[in-house]
Amino acid sequence: MTKDVQRQAAERRAIKGGRYSKGEIAMRYNPDFHHRRSIRLKGYDYAQVGGYFITICAAAKICRFGEIHDGVMTPSATGEIVRSVWFSLPERYPSIALDAFVLMPNHLHGILTLSADEVKPPTIPQVVGAFKSLSVRAVSEAKNGEMISFWHRNYHEHIIRNKADLTRIRKYIEDNPARWHEDLEYPTG
Repeated sequence: MTKDVQRQAAERRAIKGGRYSKGEIAMRYNPDFHHRRSIRLKGYDYAQVGGYFITICAAAKICRFGEIHDGVMTPSATGEIVRSVWFSLPERYPSIALDAFVLMPNHLHGILTLSADEVKPPTIPQVVGAFKSLSVRAVSEAKNGEMISFWHRNYHEHIIRNKADLTRIRKYIEDNPARWHEDLEYPTG
């Protein structure tokens, strides 16, 4: 009998004996199965000077930032706050510059450029984390303190390698609202 078969048999006996519910057994930590892999580039210094294309999605792809009609994004009140917080990031981090940006109904795309203006510049994960935290706080304050967590727990980033890459990404961001129905983040159900 293999260890997996033995473990499964022991779990069945524990459930049958009433020591655990089926849900408790299913949620036990298994290091071979339950581990988060980083989607960041291994060994890369995310405080390094350069451009980064960032995509941040709303949790469960819920469209809470606005609507698109005829290829034009009309932000909701929440979307306006999120946009405002994004554009305030250079006040918090003087070594970042903002480039192209688009707010979509359930995600955003933006280009951040890190410069060497600070002794200890922020990393991209620090900037994104602060943005998420500040935007949730600002939206919660606007909703009379009702705390709403609306971001997906992760984000996507692409290190911009050259001028051609930057040009392609800027075009993608600019065209994104017109291509909303083709977008991978477009809600299908």
